[in-house]
Amino acid sequence: MTLAWSSSLDENLFESQYIPEKIKLKLSEVYKQHYEELYESNVEVTISLQEALESILQLFKCNHEIFEHIRYVWMALIIALGVKPTVEYYQPTNPIPKEVIKQMSQWLRETIKLAISSETTSVNNIHRKKIDNLSSISIINIETDKLPAFQVLHEALDVYSNAIKTLDYTEASKALLDILDDCLEGYAIFLVLMEDASYLIGGCKMS
Repeated sequence: MTLAWSSSLDENLFESQYIPEKIKLKLSEVYKQHYEELYESNVEVTISLQEALESILQLFKCNHEIFEHIRYVWMALIIALGVKPTVEYYQPTNPIPKEVIKQMSQWLRETIKLAISSETTSVNNIHRKKIDNLSSISIINIETDKLPAFQVLHEALDVYSNAIKTLDYTEASKALLDILDDCLEGYAIFLVLMEDASYLIGGCKMS
């Protein structure tokens, strides 16, 4: 099925050989909606932003649990990279973004290698390393002239707290929704780069 796009920008956003057709259709549907939570004008509420995001993540599921889990972590990593400049602006010496990105990148390398070289499809067979508990991140050393942006920094750091949680398969989907909430309804990220984002949803056939 061919999607009807209103502009070349829209076409470039979702037209990729790496995106399954079912997800292309869902992304197009969600993209064309307007959401009250995003303070858009002339909104006819047919679906909430939360419901729209859940409908997309539902399509990430497949019969290969490891590939499914990789999708969640890869998406969280892409967003974590996008949020990094926010933290660096307010706390240039904060080690959290670099450490979280390092752990997630290492997890992806090892897990993708396992998925390719092994016949196992269950996440129960993934060797679970001890992950630092970053669920409670203290916000310190904020310059006094930037205190009004406390919420921005808090939400940006919350992205990293939830990014670590995606390494646990049982928490991955909820943690990813919390990350999206911080970015879409919050102020964690100012610019989303779409380049290479399509790779996160490759890896297994859609049911």
